[in-house]
Amino acid sequence: MARVYQRGNYWYVDIQRNKRRIRLRAGKTKRLAELYLKDIEVKTERNQLGFLDRKEIDLDSFVKEFITYSQTNHRSATTSRYRAALDNFMRFIREKTKIKRLSGITNDTVEQYKTWRRNTVVAPNGADPKRVKPQYLRQGAKAYTVNFEVMTLKTMLNLAVKWKKLEANPAVGIKKLKTEDSKKRRFLTDAECDQFLKESSPELFPIFFVLIHTV
Repeated sequence: MARVYQRGNYWYVDIQRNKRRIRLRAGKTKRLAELYLKDIEVKTERNQLGFLDRKEIDLDSFVKEFITYSQTNHRSATTSRYRAALDNFMRFIREKTKIKRLSGITNDTVEQYKTWRRNTVVAPNGADPKRVKPQYLRQGAKAYTVNFEVMTLKTMLNLAVKWKKLEANPAVGIKKLKTEDSKKRRFLTDAECDQFLKESSPELFPIFFVLIHTV
């Protein structure tokens, strides 16, 4: 069974085979989606769509696999940030969806996650909100935090595609949130500049002096 449908600005192909359901983004027109569907049907007859017969991957297990990969290939600080981001994503998956498999993540899933993160109560340093005093809680994660978490998802799902555990990355095309809530730059006052120069070492004073007085 297969069909095409529209969600937002994009058309998708929905395929069911061997008790599996896979959604693939085809493009921005129905005509393109229908051509994509016909191509899939032809390839199915020729047994050229191996990904439809691919063994399902448990989402929770793959997240752990990705963290292990990150520990080997990235700095520890990067791995810690990835782990925190994916902890939030998996909390959303458990609380708001019934997704169990890696292939269950769709473009819509990521969009829903963005909305959830912007509206749900959050605690400092990724702590469990249920264990934090109310005065330390706030409504919604900041835009740049959500953007980093979506980027983390894209990174993990790109690896899944590279390892041939997914046909395509469902997070591709997700737009970043506007980071209007990010910290604004603050410039030193004249008094702070003077104090900074006084505290500078003799070797660095000329460099800082020129930088401060350069327009």
